[in-house]
Amino acid sequence: MYDVVMNRNLKSKITELKQQGKKLVEIAAILKCSTSTVSYHLYAKTKESTKQRTYTLRKKNGRKQYPSSVLSGKVTQFHRLGRYSNKVQLERTFTTEELRTKLGKAPTCYLTGLAIDLTNPSTYSLDHILPVSKGGPSTLENLGLCTVEVNQAKSSKTPEEFMELCKKVLTHAGYTVSKS
Repeated sequence: MYDVVMNRNLKSKITELKQQGKKLVEIAAILKCSTSTVSYHLYAKTKESTKQRTYTLRKKNGRKQYPSSVLSGKVTQFHRLGRYSNKVQLERTFTTEELRTKLGKAPTCYLTGLAIDLTNPSTYSLDHILPVSKGGPSTLENLGLCTVEVNQAKSSKTPEEFMELCKKVLTHAGYTVSKS
């Protein structure tokens, strides 16, 4: 009856099925989605609760706090051993709260100094300063916050190797590079 595709307009389909008298579980089975997804699209209270939990900043002791789910997901990605293994370390070496403390009130990219908005997880990543491929551990001391583009460009280089590459690129483009 309904084609299930990756980019589907669930809200209208869910609303239509609900108007036909279908129950949450039935709608979820028909659309091949979870009942929480159906509930999210049908009930304003569920939608608001989800938004409060996942998208908003919280204040604690007069300080902005970022949703734990965002940072926790980034920490899990950081603990993956990269392309060298799909396994996740069994024990985390630091907590999300310790990470928040390290990042401080105004987090910046450790390589460029650009300000980073922790509420937009697609714009930043947690980088292994000494890459895993070169023996770097997944510890708080070896963690650097940086923009996604910089992390991709750095790849498996050490910060020194990356800076040397940047210097070569700029010199080739006609810039004079000197360390201040």
